[in-house]
Amino acid sequence: MKERIDRKGEHIALADGSTLSYLHREGANAAGTTPVIFAPGVGESAKSFKGVAGALAERGHDVYAVTQPTTRLKKKFFEKQKAEAAAAWKEKYRGVLPEKTIDELFKNIPLTEFRKAEALVAFTREAARTSQTGKVNIIGHSEGGANGLIAAFLAPELFERVILVNPAGQSGTENFARLFGNFHFSLFKEAFKTGKWKQVGDTLRTLLGHAGLAYARATRDGWHLSKFNAFPFLDALGRVAPDMAKVTFFDSTDRIFRAEKIKRAVEIAKGSAPASGLSLGEWQETKGHGHYGPVTNPEMFAELFHKELTPFAGGVTAQAAE
Repeated sequence: MKERIDRKGEHIALADGSTLSYLHREGANAAGTTPVIFAPGVGESAKSFKGVAGALAERGHDVYAVTQPTTRLKKKFFEKQKAEAAAAWKEKYRGVLPEKTIDELFKNIPLTEFRKAEALVAFTREAARTSQTGKVNIIGHSEGGANGLIAAFLAPELFERVILVNPAGQSGTENFARLFGNFHFSLFKEAFKTGKWKQVGDTLRTLLGHAGLAYARATRDGWHLSKFNAFPFLDALGRVAPDMAKVTFFDSTDRIFRAEKIKRAVEIAKGSAPASGLSLGEWQETKGHGHYGPVTNPEMFAELFHKELTPFAGGVTAQAAE
């Protein structure tokens, strides 16, 4: 099935028959710049990032925010897709990593997260058509951080920058009961603290959609995600993506995931930095803004993202410019 952005209907058809919807905000003079894609977390949608996407567009960026499909997972279809992706990856990067290591990497991608990463890759291929470099910048929040990282691992040639905001998986495998409890606690705590109850309502409406099936599937995805460890993927990405400028982590330190391990992920990314000398791993603290900072404080995070992306807006790295 052909996967193409339908700007009028604001959705693309995916190979499994589901659809990925999106919103698009294009700033003045943004035509031809490297597009920015927001990947949502559990219970989030494109609407969750409407504020930060608009604020980033006002700063001159071409911005998309997506809503992942919530339809039933076609297990056999995606098992076949994953096997084909693994075979293609081995062929493309033969000699860069041992075949056994590649097998382990693909084995450790939960099928639920592979599906979402594949959806991001499909969307990215189309969004990149408007880019001068043929690449995009991706910003993944929470579960979207894991999805964005896997997408970059699957198709590193499509990504200029990867920005991970309070990402899942980057702190290593987690206890699901703790994750489940902290997710709900953080959601209401931050709504009470910031007064942004509408965002909580939007998240809950997304989760409770389809007669509660979306919530059940989100819980299932959370279970699989709690077993996902991104560390090996950061290492692999550093080895196979010599043209990638940087992976940046924004960490609130009081988020759902264990903050003390996030710097370990950065060190792994730095240790895998390509021979060109570009710093693949960077950590920035956003303490006090909670897990949902980009949703509850869009202007501040838009400015942070703008500063990170500006040297790369046209696909030119700061190091290259020097």
